[in-house]
Amino acid sequence: MHSPGRRQSSRGSGSDMSTPAPMDTTARPDGPSPDAADPSASPETADGATIPAAAQPAFRLKTYLDDVPSVPFDGDPAFWEPVASHMPRHADPWYPFSSLGDLVAGRNDPERTLSVCIVTPDLFGPVRNGGIGTAYWHLARFLVSHGHKVTILFTLGRVSEDKTFDHWVKVYRKEHDVELVALPESDPPAAAGRLSQVLERSRRTYEWLKEQSFDIVHTTEFGGKCYYALLAKHLGLAFDKTLFIVKTSSPMLWNAIGNGDRLTDPQQLIRASCERRSVELADIVVSPSRHMLRWMMRYGYNLPKERCFVEPNPMLTKVAAHPDDPPSTMAVTELVFFGRLERRKGLHIFTRAVSALGDAAKGLKITFLGKPSARFESRAFIAEESRDWPCEIDVITDYSSAEALDYLRKPGRLAIIPSLIDNAPFTVFECIYERIAMITADRGGGPEMILPEDRPHVVFEPIPSVLAALLKRAIDEGAVIARPILDNAENLEIWRRAHLAFGAPDVVERFTSHVPAATMPEAEEGAPLVTVCMAHHNRPALLRRALESLQRQTFTDFEVVVVDDGSDDPMAISELAAIEAEIARRGWRVIRQENRYLGAARNTGWRAARGRFILFMDDDNLAVPNEIETFLKAAASGADVLTCFSDIFEGGEEITLDTVEPLRRITPLGDDLSVGLFLNGFGDSNCFARREVLEELGGFTEDYGVGKDDQEFFARAVLRGFRLRLVPEPLFYYRLSPVRLRHKHFDSDSADLRVMNAYMDSMPLTLHMALRYAQGLKLENEKLHARAHRWRHRYEQTIDGRFLKIAKPIWRAARKVLGRG
Repeated sequence: MHSPGRRQSSRGSGSDMSTPAPMDTTARPDGPSPDAADPSASPETADGATIPAAAQPAFRLKTYLDDVPSVPFDGDPAFWEPVASHMPRHADPWYPFSSLGDLVAGRNDPERTLSVCIVTPDLFGPVRNGGIGTAYWHLARFLVSHGHKVTILFTLGRVSEDKTFDHWVKVYRKEHDVELVALPESDPPAAAGRLSQVLERSRRTYEWLKEQSFDIVHTTEFGGKCYYALLAKHLGLAFDKTLFIVKTSSPMLWNAIGNGDRLTDPQQLIRASCERRSVELADIVVSPSRHMLRWMMRYGYNLPKERCFVEPNPMLTKVAAHPDDPPSTMAVTELVFFGRLERRKGLHIFTRAVSALGDAAKGLKITFLGKPSARFESRAFIAEESRDWPCEIDVITDYSSAEALDYLRKPGRLAIIPSLIDNAPFTVFECIYERIAMITADRGGGPEMILPEDRPHVVFEPIPSVLAALLKRAIDEGAVIARPILDNAENLEIWRRAHLAFGAPDVVERFTSHVPAATMPEAEEGAPLVTVCMAHHNRPALLRRALESLQRQTFTDFEVVVVDDGSDDPMAISELAAIEAEIARRGWRVIRQENRYLGAARNTGWRAARGRFILFMDDDNLAVPNEIETFLKAAASGADVLTCFSDIFEGGEEITLDTVEPLRRITPLGDDLSVGLFLNGFGDSNCFARREVLEELGGFTEDYGVGKDDQEFFARAVLRGFRLRLVPEPLFYYRLSPVRLRHKHFDSDSADLRVMNAYMDSMPLTLHMALRYAQGLKLENEKLHARAHRWRHRYEQTIDGRFLKIAKPIWRAARKVLGRG
């Protein structure tokens, strides 16, 4: 697709930008130019050395991925061998993603009104400044201007950094005709622990969305707030008429790498997993830059490439620069660092570049414009770095996005955006289209937005000396006003037509064909479809309640096998015999064995089963009536093993399905192996599996007195390539009880080793010690945190006690003085 306003070098049929020297290593031209060399010829380095054939993929990776640092090449083929042998997960990390313009080319969809929800943790108004919030503020107003109904679900709830949340609800409704909704509180609340606490907002988002009816849901991968909703759709359980469009923004891992941060908490792994899966499960992925999609491919995202598009964010602006504007410059009197005050945004690059200016900075003003970082003492850093600067210095940290732009619009102010890594920063986008003088680093997607002929004047390698030279030239000769590579009016028209296409039946079918239909599997002739396997030991009264809950299942083609794992209480043995006689009328069975522990009891159960699917259940839990039916529908997605949410309750044998009251909700993560090494994010042992999975894995390992057999089983299943999926619905009630089987484990260290063995079986021997070391560090870290928590609690108690000793006499004296003693 090509038009006079669109530069063909950057768009059309998924083509990438072609970048002139000296920035020609930041992106890969996707097609040869008229004077290009024979593409079949072996590539060469600048000094004429031929790249070995085996190393050519690595050479292209080095040359064209803008987030790979440059390295020297000495002409020795051996230099490239280790690079070529450690390629990213995807063999084509420079995949030429299409644009939304390609999607709508040749289409003439009729006007239609769509119901659209924008799910975001960042929003202009409640949040003073943020790229995600600014992008969705523009998108919401743009969609309303074309007749669509827009609701914004703000996932931070009623949080507001400026004024009250109710104020912003009124502003959005009155000024923009947009419904702003705060994410409701959860009921029941989240269970204690990292998993449920980190994932609570994703759960609340899913529970709210499934009660609504939207044609389109726009969301970001940031924080993974739609992870559970996307998972439910992928399993065919919800949202069959809703299109989920995920915008790539700022993944946690990408940020951590950019800031040089270490991963020190499993919560970071949980969030990284949710963000990655949100992109992988999306119906449509839209990225404002190719950089981010390529980064995701390089770092293991299994991108649905045929559903991924690159398109700049829509932006409504009164002033709109055009690619065909004549070149222009501006005299510089003030240098403005524009961005969050942190390392990833290149703060240290900027300060050292200004220091390198020396006397050239005299008479200038230096301003730092952006939010401070929570993990970095930015003001102290700036004070130290600027101690000898011969100029006025100002730090502004409380401006909103609109106020920041107003500040930059004043003549003489040059915005510097030296990010070490960035997606398609809205700061760059706004500056270009508002004709604000700015220069930006060559990392990430920023340069993709700039007209190729302007890049040598406004794009720099983030090295202090390089930036200082560019600043010196801008001070002496005037700053070049960068022009956009794309006409904003054309971009808005593409977004308008794309939304009309998103509502068309053929487009919906195209982008949701990966979602399975919720069909019910069929049983083998003469056998039940499902077998429920229940391990039991000395708890017949609770067993009876568990069996009663199974009798109320909406799906009835199942059998039950109870495995008595060596009950030795005479009353329990007698009661179990009575239960056996009762359930025999249903064709359900009791199998007795000597006490061999949970793994062995579960193996006995499934090996005696006749069903195609096995549901494992503890004898003190209660099954939700639609548990088996829901698991079977989810199994139609091709899942091999299924886990689910559960609701915690307390009480004894008097609790039934009719009287149970959930106290908290447990929300596992799913199939992430990184999380699964350190904590059980897979799900509870109350799981649903295809029989062939158990047969191939040999079932559970049988270690007497050692727990975490379920976590080990899940890890082995995923490592062997089986598909473990989480059903984001509470399908059973989890009894909190002092006699729960898992509390009788004798050796917690052996349980951790049991899980680790599953990983070591799939790894080279040379990495086994590193794995043991990583898990050991994690356990020691947890002990230190627990010790710190205890000391903090004692300190608070001591302080409170001393305060009361002082306060009580004063309180009594005051009451006497007031005549109330």
